[in-house]
Amino acid sequence: MKQKILLLTFCLIGMMLLPATLAAQEKYEFVNDSQVKRTVAKNQAATSTCWCFAGTSLMESEYIRKSGKEIDLSEMFTVWNVYQDKANIYIRRRGAATFGPGSMPFHVPLYAAQHGIVPDEVFTGLKEGQDRHNHRQLHSALRETLEPAFKTGITKEWQNQFTEILNTQLGPKPDTFEYQGKTYTPKSFVTDFLQLDMNDYVVISSYTHHPFYEKFCLEINDNFDYYDDFYNLPLDELMAVADHALENGYSFVWNGDVSERGWQSRQGHAIIDDPESDDFGKELKITQQIRQDGFDQRQTTDDHAMHTVGLAHDQFGHKFYLTKNSHGADSGPFHGHVYISEAYTRAKMLFMVVNKNAVPKEIARKLNIQ
Repeated sequence: MKQKILLLTFCLIGMMLLPATLAAQEKYEFVNDSQVKRTVAKNQAATSTCWCFAGTSLMESEYIRKSGKEIDLSEMFTVWNVYQDKANIYIRRRGAATFGPGSMPFHVPLYAAQHGIVPDEVFTGLKEGQDRHNHRQLHSALRETLEPAFKTGITKEWQNQFTEILNTQLGPKPDTFEYQGKTYTPKSFVTDFLQLDMNDYVVISSYTHHPFYEKFCLEINDNFDYYDDFYNLPLDELMAVADHALENGYSFVWNGDVSERGWQSRQGHAIIDDPESDDFGKELKITQQIRQDGFDQRQTTDDHAMHTVGLAHDQFGHKFYLTKNSHGADSGPFHGHVYISEAYTRAKMLFMVVNKNAVPKEIARKLNIQ
């Protein structure tokens, strides 16, 4: 009897261990095929400003690509400027626009062209003694000014109050600053030091409810200023732009949905399982219609922005995109990076921001990108 109990115990233990053993074997392994140089993954902390961290990271890599030198640019200088315009648009539209900490990564080059940009050491957006960003109090204080402004409109008194909150929470913006022995304004720093043309960056998407090869306005909440220069491509050509960019020393911003079950940033990867298959590594084949249905049925939502910096493959030979996140270099197993599968990208990347010179010539011709 004891032998039977003992044998049964061993069998039960074996059954308990078997799934764990299989799970341990079912682990993705990645090999990088190409990658661009970039700065270390930063931490957006409690800010909901992934859009700015992603867009700024793209600018940093663009500077590295052109100069061979690293630079740490200020995210919060752009956040300061964007907040002011978001409030103005919200009031002028009587609340028929989004006012929140979120925005779009293409606002980084747009606002760098209008207002300039500065090194992070010049404008950190941190109060004395702080080492992590936290914008909860900032956003609440700014929002409290909006309801009274609905009655009075955009007055000088309201603008002064709004600016004072930004100055108190993030710091006053510099008009000029010293950097590496020279004096710059934020705008001259872009043109004279970075030597980046902010008009080089385009936004490309793929949806059938707008005509292909034309520009459109993508209907997402954080598009607070109703930006309507999204280029529209068939899905296969959108992915061709992504691959061509990474294969030729460029990178791009990935903006999309991270609410899916297959989004596993703590494990360092994102996939879309094939629901009809139990095979590990088998993903759903994403068509243009599946992508469109996801958007129309609100299954693909505007959640997060990141900086895609390389191409890779897994142990099955499937393509993945090495993507820099903004939760710090100690997040996940890959120093703050996530491997996003081709299937996940086809389905869940709402749009990309990329240097127009990274677009294949034939596709650029179709889009009339000069």
